[in-house]
Amino acid sequence: MCLYKVVPLLEVRSGCPVEERVVQRMRSLEVDREFLPEILAALRDILERPLDDSVSDELREPCSMAAEMVLRAFEDGFQIKEWADWCSTIALDIHQEFDALLYPGDGGAPIFHPAPEQPEPTPMEELELRDQVTALDLLRRGGGDDRLRSLNESGNSRVAVALSRL
Repeated sequence: MCLYKVVPLLEVRSGCPVEERVVQRMRSLEVDREFLPEILAALRDILERPLDDSVSDELREPCSMAAEMVLRAFEDGFQIKEWADWCSTIALDIHQEFDALLYPGDGGAPIFHPAPEQPEPTPMEELELRDQVTALDLLRRGGGDDRLRSLNESGNSRVAVALSRL
């Protein structure tokens, strides 16, 4: 789910859309482990393109974090559970980064606090955290595919809207 949510960032970074077949597999929450290598390889192929010249300086960090979510899966010793947990944390950081960019401090500069140092979640970070907790609860109880798909779509849309505002 975290990968699907950052697809808009990956597309902005590379200047090209993610192949629809890959998006469909990512959108489906029944993605089996057998499809994960295919999805990750397709996303890595996009990331091998140079950074698009139109990417503003302020978006370079969120784009870099999204790219790292994909690239980390290709490191030696890849463990899916640890990687998924790490991706959840990065997704929260990306949302906090968007809040910092959308609502800068008094001096006009973005204010970013690493997650453990921020006493309260930022508005977008709070939405992402709510989605993650809801998804984990739905998965724990089993079923709820329609609700999970809805969460996935709203997270992807949230990132796309933040990008359009920036």
